[in-house]
Amino acid sequence: MKSFVWAAILFILSGTLATAFVTSVASAEVITVEVPGPAGPAGPAGPPGPAGSDGADSTVPGPAGPAGPAGADSLVPGPTGATGARGATGATGASGANSTVPGPAGPAGPAGPAGADGSDGAPGADSTVPGPQGEQGIQGIQGEQGIPGPPAEGLGCPAGYTASELTLNSPGGQVTMFVCLLA
Repeated sequence: MKSFVWAAILFILSGTLATAFVTSVASAEVITVEVPGPAGPAGPAGPPGPAGSDGADSTVPGPAGPAGPAGADSLVPGPTGATGARGATGATGASGANSTVPGPAGPAGPAGPAGADGSDGAPGADSTVPGPQGEQGIQGIQGEQGIPGPPAEGLGCPAGYTASELTLNSPGGQVTMFVCLLA
């Protein structure tokens, strides 16, 4: 019996819902929407308008006119003229007779020639005491290289090396060295 009651309730509800739907569809209002198409070509140009007024009553001023020429009695000076040629140098004035201010010093003159050496003086009373040492003279030129000597005795070379001469030639001269060379 329970299923019969439920079936009856469902039947009544479905009928009510169907009636409500049909009623709402029948009373619905139709809406029309217009969508514009693309723009058409431009139309022909209209006739030109009438000419404007002559501007006598205009409130906008026109451009300024050119400046007029300067009058003869103008208080504004004209442009500066070109610089004239330089005049000749004037004569040197006479020097003062009683000047107390010395003039500037002149440049130094060239060195004079060396004087002759003086004669030796007499020996002093205690001539057994030597005088102070003189200044060291300039270094002499380098002498020639001597002949090479024999190889060094007992030059201890590591295993695999032999004591021998090595001669090097360079722009400054020839050098012979005794070295250990790989055997």
